[in-house]
Amino acid sequence: MRGANHTITIERDSLLYEIVGSDTVKSHCNHHQIANAIGGNLRVNCRDDDGMIHGLESCEENRWIVTVQWHPERCEDELNNKIFKGFIEKCKENKKTKVCFF
Repeated sequence: MRGANHTITIERDSLLYEIVGSDTVKSHCNHHQIANAIGGNLRVNCRDDDGMIHGLESCEENRWIVTVQWHPERCEDELNNKIFKGFIEKCKENKKTKVCFF
């Protein structure tokens, strides 16, 4: 499998932390691009050991936007499963709300 294994540090005051319930998660990322300039109303929710951004989320309370730079659905550990399940649960909770998860 191509790519690199990373230990991702999650910001404690983030939606991602609420979903995972942990300061760190392991990822296997095969992307060759990273976020650099962050758009308005977004904030960093996690970084790798090198300080590279691996996730963003909305700063707006009425928008549930959570992004990560790896594929949690391809990982077979409990914490990554929580990310994917969190997305599914949010979709079930409010089908009328715009939900975005990358």
